[in-house]
Amino acid sequence: MTSSPKSADDALKAIKGVLRQSHAAAVLVMATRLDARLEELLQAQMPNLSNKLRKELFEGFGPFSSFSAKIKVAYCMKLISVSIWRDLNAVREIRNKFAHTKETLSFDHPEITKLIDKLSAPNGTSEPPADRFQSVYKNCRREIIASTSGLNSSGA
Repeated sequence: MTSSPKSADDALKAIKGVLRQSHAAAVLVMATRLDARLEELLQAQMPNLSNKLRKELFEGFGPFSSFSAKIKVAYCMKLISVSIWRDLNAVREIRNKFAHTKETLSFDHPEITKLIDKLSAPNGTSEPPADRFQSVYKNCRREIIASTSGLNSSGA
């Protein structure tokens, strides 16, 4: 798991800095942070999870090592809503497109805008693709943190 920033403001400052550098880097950083939050959410549901089992399940070729698997399991366990499930899958597809191409892509590239169109519009308005991606990131992150906090406060 990656270490978490000290505050949401720190995370947003880091993301804004990365956005200025490269769209691909921004997508990879944001998707990695969501993946880490999902991992925390799933692990909060596993009271008997030892260090050894955590490594077997969440690292290497473990069944919960991929972003895709974490999204599916969190949704099936009703830890995330259907709208967050859809957005996380779209984020995953966008991440994969940026990560697995030899082209230099941007949020304005036709292949990326097609995937961005799969994202919800959290602010209820039409936003430029980069802003929409960032809004969805913030919304997903907020929802996952709230779910994790709810589990921790209920003693789960």
